[in-house]
Amino acid sequence: MTEEYKFREMETERLRLIRIAPEHRDDMYAYASDPETVQYMSWPRHESPEKTAWFINLTQELYEGEMHYDWAIWHRGDRRMIGTIGLHALDRETNGAEFGYIIAKPWWGQGLVPEAARELLRFCFEEMDFSLMKAYCDPRNKASERVMVKLGMTCGGMVPYQLIKTPELQPHLYYYINREEFG
Repeated sequence: MTEEYKFREMETERLRLIRIAPEHRDDMYAYASDPETVQYMSWPRHESPEKTAWFINLTQELYEGEMHYDWAIWHRGDRRMIGTIGLHALDRETNGAEFGYIIAKPWWGQGLVPEAARELLRFCFEEMDFSLMKAYCDPRNKASERVMVKLGMTCGGMVPYQLIKTPELQPHLYYYINREEFG
């Protein structure tokens, strides 16, 4: 795993993965405040546009400190931000990281999350030189589990997982993929 900050914008057929910016506030608030969209996320629903603006400002500071790997998922055809995807818990011991994602309801079921995640995994394995990538999901979140299966990830079973929105550990499915398995 590299020590060098290597954040960069990326493109796929239908998407651009770009820095989260203040102009994304309304798009982000639209999905981050929707109880159905955020029900399985580790973080609580945004209760106001100001909360979303606070999060975006924090993100800007972290980018400046060269310590943040979250991308806005920009839909090229619709010309708007439709979600985020990012790296969390970079781990020197496993030479890898955890990744997570969210996408707004109008774009559910269109294969956009696997498209963004494949590009993120490519970046992590080829440019960040990671060996292992992992992701977790609430066992009730069948859509997220399908994304991990589409990516060729292996289920490592149910594990306790710490959410931001609750102090108790919650059971989550653990998925992983290593560089050699990624194709």
